Amino acid sequence: MNAVSKIVVVGSLNTDMVFHVSRLPVPGETLCACDANFSSGGKGANQAIAAARLGARVTILGKVGMDFQTDELMRNLNDAGVNTEHLIRDTGTSSGMAVVIVDDDGKNMIVVWPAANGGFSGADLLAQEPAIFDSDAVITQFEIPLDTVKQALRVAKEQDVLTVCNPAPAVAIGREFLEMVDILIPNETEASTLTGMNVATVADALQAGLRLRDMGVQRLVVTMGNQGAVYIGPEGQWHCPIFQVNSIDTTGAGDAFVAAFTVAWLKNPDPVNSLRYASAVGAFATTFAGAQLPSDCRKGVKKLLEREDITPTLVDRK
Repeated sequence: MNAVSKIVVVGSLNTDMVFHVSRLPVPGETLCACDANFSSGGKGANQAIAAARLGARVTILGKVGMDFQTDELMRNLNDAGVNTEHLIRDTGTSSGMAVVIVDDDGKNMIVVWPAANGGFSGADLLAQEPAIFDSDAVITQFEIPLDTVKQALRVAKEQDVLTVCNPAPAVAIGREFLEMVDILIPNETEASTLTGMNVATVADALQAGLRLRDMGVQRLVVTMGNQGAVYIGPEGQWHCPIFQVNSIDTTGAGDAFVAAFTVAWLKNPDPVNSLRYASAVGAFATTFAGAQLPSDCRKGVKKLLEREDITPTLVDRK
């Protein structure tokens, strides 16, 4: 493997409108926000920036619009060192947008408007596929059309490139799709949707993971919020508890986890080290507001790893 891993992220780019409230609203209720801000987001952009700031060489494939937000989205990616030369500009629409509501405990609710992301087609992807040929891993999610995700995975598998899929927002997918995924990284809600099981505990997550392996996935990690994360693969099953931090905002923590696990796995395909590192990065991502890792994140993650003596526990070796 190269000293610097090359990762292609195929996914969404959004402008996030973030509203901070004392508690999350219930249906039909109107709350006044305590604070509000606008920032760059989208699962694709979040994961691309996280991977770049964790040391990978990253290219993003996707589609943006022509509104005033687009230049800021591009500038934000470029500032993080992400290669944006393959992004497609659609003159007929705007870039994607998301409304994020965050409460005092760091929990959030998110509504996404795809806009240009929804027009990123399989044909668009095929025109950019040479970028995948030269990569070590492809990361994708479900904020772009599913057919485009499938095309990206298919191209990557044909080139023997590692495929990592974060199935969010969750939709039902079949064996043909899952068999193209080397590492699947859902949260507990997404794992529930994919398996039809109620995934509420670590034991549930392990069972859901085994079912997903039976459905064609090679390896997977289920993130469980304050219950940590579990790894299920041919090497066995591990559970990693959470790193204790002062959590401010969980928005984007899952994206940071996905990027971190991929970066760690490419350096050394070891489930224990990758799970521990990704858990630390995901925890660190909750200690500041916003969906994207800051430029000095590696220092913060290193301190957290040195401070917290947390090691994944072997649940079962199979």
